[in-house]
Amino acid sequence: MSWRKEQGRAERGYHHGNLKEALLQAALGLIAEKGAAGFTFADAARMAGVSPAAPYRHFRDRDELLSSIAQRGFEQFESALSQAWDDGRPDTVTAFERVGKAYLAFAREEPAYYSAMFEAGIPLDLNPDLRAAGDRAFVEAKKFRRDLAIEGCILRVPFVWSGGAPEGDHLGGRRPRFAFSIAHSLTSPLRMRS
Repeated sequence: MSWRKEQGRAERGYHHGNLKEALLQAALGLIAEKGAAGFTFADAARMAGVSPAAPYRHFRDRDELLSSIAQRGFEQFESALSQAWDDGRPDTVTAFERVGKAYLAFAREEPAYYSAMFEAGIPLDLNPDLRAAGDRAFVEAKKFRRDLAIEGCILRVPFVWSGGAPEGDHLGGRRPRFAFSIAHSLTSPLRMRS
């Protein structure tokens, strides 16, 4: 019988250098491995190498831990989308294409953040900071709509259900939101392959 610690676990004890960050990183690892619903608060503590009671020093419960991860994810997501948009340069359509690629790249490269943001079922109305971070991330969609309208572009995205949509259905003011919905739905197969 071996008394060696599991590989990847931090040292046990309460003299943790940065417990909050260690818990966030442990939870990110667990989300990547098991999904947002696949671990407990105690699992995160165990992965961080601390007692099951230690996480309560920084987080009220597992949902608050997930909220912190989702908020950090939305902040990184906002940065990636904003950088891809680059104020619509050199032209709006090219910038819009870059944003779509950035959206998909974020989902593929940051699956744990993406899962916490969109699959954890965290009630946004209970966490104003998380809601604000999510709202800021999607401010870019409003810029797309404004700039696409200024250039007179019509974003035509076909409906994908039996029967399709009538020719010429442009989705009104919901075009960018619908385009993001399509990009969002494409991320599941991409993330499953990685």
